[in-house]
Amino acid sequence: SPTLAVTTQTKFVQHLSSLYHFAIDELEYSGKNPFHGRADNKLAEQHSRDARNPFSEKQLTTLFTSPIYTGCKSPSSCNRPGKLIPKTSYKFWLPLIGLYSGMRLQEITQLRIEDIQQYNDIWLFDINARHEDQILKTPQSVRKIPIHEDLIQLGLLDRVRQLQESKEERLFPDINRSSQGNYSGNPSKWFGRYLEQIGVKTDKTSFHSFRHNLKDNFRNAGISDELSEHFCGRKTGSTAERYGSAYSIERFYEALHKLQFNYVQGLNKENKTCT
Repeated sequence: SPTLAVTTQTKFVQHLSSLYHFAIDELEYSGKNPFHGRADNKLAEQHSRDARNPFSEKQLTTLFTSPIYTGCKSPSSCNRPGKLIPKTSYKFWLPLIGLYSGMRLQEITQLRIEDIQQYNDIWLFDINARHEDQILKTPQSVRKIPIHEDLIQLGLLDRVRQLQESKEERLFPDINRSSQGNYSGNPSKWFGRYLEQIGVKTDKTSFHSFRHNLKDNFRNAGISDELSEHFCGRKTGSTAERYGSAYSIERFYEALHKLQFNYVQGLNKENKTCT
């Protein structure tokens, strides 16, 4: 079939591109990779776009003015209006961290207290797989990225201090490891249900959509693709990546704080009763 033929051709070009990458990385080949980007044919690009959509501004506004952020009954009934802001629940923090960091859900849910660090005056997430229960998608996923000041104002560091006083090791002790060995399974199911409950779920939106939103946000702010890809834990495939050091924490911090997060500016930093 035409689709099968295109898929076969794409894989063949990907293999050739991989050979050139090997020659560049391991054999000091100084030429260019003529197949870089060639595998991204129209069909592949369309498939990539169809896989996940970013959230629209309306969806994000609805999400961050929903009961879990304005007041809900309880963590288990967080879709029902009430007086509680559940800042001790992963349900409050996961969407916010996803929005402001573009981290994968697994990367967030497996964070430990020790992974919240300070570099000079900048607080950051240390994304790693130092412990047996921490899983990363690729070697490039290991990185350190700044924590946005909005998250700090919303009380993330206060929460970290509470957990330290309680001798907890993980940032989200209320998330249990699944039978598959990860921490993201149950939160992923919860988030999908919550999107449905507040009326913003579509077939092409999920927690992963936050990564698309951050990528679009970087692009709209005029930040380079290379920086945004490294921020998200991906490589661009550029030959230039072989030279020099990674982006500094200061550069990441500067770029992150150029982005606009207007849909959450209404969040009250001194919210109602919190628990």
